[in-house]
Amino acid sequence: MIFDKTLLGLVIDDRFEILSPAGEGGMGSIYKARNLELDKIVAVKLLHAFEGPRKSGAL
Repeated sequence: MIFDKTLLGLVIDDRFEILSPAGEGGMGSIYKARNLELDKIVAVKLLHAFEGPRKSGAL
């Protein structure tokens, strides 16, 4: 699994603090996080960037 370690400690939307990697799939990575409003441990899925299909000159 390849996780972005720069996300650890990041707070998303003033609500979720990323704590550690939890899993990864074809569409994104799952992180263990803390919901700061509820003080509960949750899972946060971050989707991979998608640029769309590449155009080629061949038909």
